[in-house]
Amino acid sequence: TLRSYYHFLRELAEAYPQKVDEVTQHSATLSDAVLRLEQAIEGVDGLQSSLDDKESEVAAIEEKVQALLQDIVGAQASAEKEKAAIQAMTDALASKVGGFAEERRRINAVSAPVIDAAVEA
Repeated sequence: TLRSYYHFLRELAEAYPQKVDEVTQHSATLSDAVLRLEQAIEGVDGLQSSLDDKESEVAAIEEKVQALLQDIVGAQASAEKEKAAIQAMTDALASKVGGFAEERRRINAVSAPVIDAAVEA
């Protein structure tokens, strides 16, 4: 009927501005969200660039550390060889000193009676 159609149009005219306001608010909210997402993407891109720079620095430092480690290992091996050579010399000298001490004791044992006899005479 005409009256129900008129009533429908009136309700539609009342509801339409409310729906437009709701859609406008949702649109503004979505626009803000999109803007924040774009800002977040820019921030992430900046962080990614910074991370790439830091990774390059870390790689360079790791190369230096590896070179230093190889130098240290080489120096340690060289020091071990020198230590072994010094220990061999020390052992040889100790053996000679022990031989000299043994020779001195033998000479003292042989010469002690002769010296005692000379002192008593």
